[in-house]
Amino acid sequence: MRALAEAVGTSLSQVQRMFSSTATKCTLETLMKFSVITGVDLHRILKINKAS
Repeated sequence: MRALAEAVGTSLSQVQRMFSSTATKCTLETLMKFSVITGVDLHRILKINKAS
């Protein structure tokens, strides 16, 4: 989560809020779009999510 926040340039709490509010709607497709927009590697995001 922290690496994702740093990559996007937002605070960790903002990212967590964003994820929790979209958790029910957060599909793999959404994650893929998000990773394309931000340039963050999808596999890194998934690893970070599993770790936290």
